Amino acid sequence: MRTASRGTSTLAARFDLKEQFFSVPDSAALKSGLIGAHDRLRDEPVLVKYWSKTGTSIDGDLREMWRHEMRQAERARAYPGADDVLVEFEHGETADAFFLAMPGEIGLSFPKIPSGLDSHHKAESSHP
Repeated sequence: MRTASRGTSTLAARFDLKEQFFSVPDSAALKSGLIGAHDRLRDEPVLVKYWSKTGTSIDGDLREMWRHEMRQAERARAYPGADDVLVEFEHGETADAFFLAMPGEIGLSFPKIPSGLDSHHKAESSHP
């Protein structure tokens, strides 16, 4: 696990964020976001999990969730052979977010549903 320095730049300044989220963040609900990006410092594709800061007391809760996630990763890494199955990640803080960045080639892909066709309709069309 690499530690990024606590900076005054923004998440968007550090990473070139893609347009499509895997999970949309919601700070009020204490929910992180997950999005593909390009790390501008390391010049490599990454997957970024982040908690957007609000400038309110909620930020303390978000910081604790971010730290909890890092502790859980460290705990998992302590198991024998863990380095063979867990990806290395970097954690850091920007002026507007707390983040974890993982290598982008970890095989995360989701099927695309054609526009105008939801999963319910897709399931119905597969039955005779």
